Amino acid sequence: MSKSFAERFLRDAGIDVFNGNELVFKGALETEGGVHLMTGYPGSPVSTFFDVMAQCASLLKERGIEGRITSNEALAVAAVNGSQMGPLRSLAVVKSVGLHVASDALALGNLAGPHPEGGAVIVVGDDPWSESTQVAADSRFLFRHLFVPTLEPSSPQEVKDYVGAAFELSRRSGLYLGYIITTTLADGGGSVTCRPNHYPLTNTRHPFDLETAALDRKNGPAATADRTQ
Repeated sequence: MSKSFAERFLRDAGIDVFNGNELVFKGALETEGGVHLMTGYPGSPVSTFFDVMAQCASLLKERGIEGRITSNEALAVAAVNGSQMGPLRSLAVVKSVGLHVASDALALGNLAGPHPEGGAVIVVGDDPWSESTQVAADSRFLFRHLFVPTLEPSSPQEVKDYVGAAFELSRRSGLYLGYIITTTLADGGGSVTCRPNHYPLTNTRHPFDLETAALDRKNGPAATADRTQ
């Protein structure tokens, strides 16, 4: 990671310039308590999020943050689902078409809900004018179908700041949060006010033991789940 590139993502005050995908990444870094997992599958308009993640690989490794590109979107959301067995905050980034691929995993994850001390945010890049997508996209309808509440930032500052807000809403609501960023915001950008980064205390360098016998994660009807021992 070059010094000039690192300086922008390590900035804890003042104003700097980012594109939209960089702002999603910076917003994750600024999230209170830190984000433990950043994952997803690249596709326009969110492909450059993964370029940023690769360029910041040394920062992620140093801070014990898991950053990974999955083979498809369903696996990305499945990784988020698995993380919610513990008090972890996880972010998956996909494009609009990929949200359909991930919908089964997302439906089940949202039904179980995030960990009470964790949080799950699914970022979707919408391409309303089909500039690089087979069909015009409006992911609000699929999120509504899956009963996933959704945030839609409308400015570069909101793109960054709403990531942390999405995690807080996920935790408080007991639901996964959808987060839609359009081509204009993802490929665009602007000047934003930066805030300090937060890094997770539980991380790949300082893991925790998962007591599976104590888990209360029920994805099915209560009467059925209670009989499953």
